[in-house]
Amino acid sequence: MINNEMVKAARLNKRMTQAEFAELLGVSASTIQHVESGRRGVSETLRARLIQAVDFDEFIPFFEQYREFDNNILV
Repeated sequence: MINNEMVKAARLNKRMTQAEFAELLGVSASTIQHVESGRRGVSETLRARLIQAVDFDEFIPFFEQYREFDNNILV
């Protein structure tokens, strides 16, 4: 299931700003801001657009490293 943490990691993996990523996905920058911060959930529409825009074979290893790095910072 795609959640807010995955949206942020997908954007970082593409090395894009929130505004650039929003444009790629056809949503507003505020939508990306709200999703990444957890103030808004990932809608079915956003989920579908992410699946089209992100190569998940490349993304999953990146996401695993991102989570490990993020967890080490919090310790």
